[in-house]
Amino acid sequence: MNSTAVPGYYGANYATAPGGGDPAGTLVVDNTSAGFSTTGVWPVSTAVGAYVGSNYATHAGNGEPPSAIVSDNPSGVPTGVWTPSTAVGGYVGSNYQVAPAGTGANSFAWSVGVGQAGSYAVYARWTAHPNRATNARYTVSHAGGSETVTVNQQANSASWQLLGTYALGAAGSIGVVLSDEANGYVIADAVKVQPVNAAPNTASWTVSLAQAKTYRVYARWTQHPNRATDAKYTVSHAGGSQTVVVNQEVGGGSGTCWVRTRSGRGRRR
Repeated sequence: MNSTAVPGYYGANYATAPGGGDPAGTLVVDNTSAGFSTTGVWPVSTAVGAYVGSNYATHAGNGEPPSAIVSDNPSGVPTGVWTPSTAVGGYVGSNYQVAPAGTGANSFAWSVGVGQAGSYAVYARWTAHPNRATNARYTVSHAGGSETVTVNQQANSASWQLLGTYALGAAGSIGVVLSDEANGYVIADAVKVQPVNAAPNTASWTVSLAQAKTYRVYARWTQHPNRATDAKYTVSHAGGSQTVVVNQEVGGGSGTCWVRTRSGRGRRR
């Protein structure tokens, strides 16, 4: 870029370049570019500055994989008397359902359909409190039979707790029933079913390169104390792939180089 802003130059003007600018031949793929894609939910944000373009995409840590099916209590079927509540936070959706200790006459059932054969992990979620049952019983039913799992609802609040993994030979449904036969209040919040080897949420950048040569691959993020310290990027190219782990609590607003690769086409995730 030519300029005449500062006098004392020789001739008609002088040439300038911004400090730290990208060298000639650099290809930048932003999160709004055609070469960017995601699986799962990645909302955009401008909350932390020093990003490229108009925003950046974010994903919460330990978010649900795209193939997970979450069934909240409005999708379930109560038998007997259950009371909606929001008294203890950390629930899914708008509330959870409560039943006092009983004899098993009251129950809460969910049915989750799965589209193909495979092994599935089944989870339950509740809000913990000292008045909860320490022996709440969930019965998981599927084509191969059923299993009753006992959990302590005074602990592990507001997090998905594994009830078990179950193999389905074909598409069908998995049923989960929570009984009130317990020694305290039982909480019906939500259940989740997902494939055992569920693919994670990913953000992908694809860069088409004009010729075979050695390239440096960089990534950029916005740093914050709530960022992952173990964010994994996988760089794939004609010669293979390499996974690099970075700490996104630091290094924000600058490009970080992880790998040199010789390739005609590159992808990083």
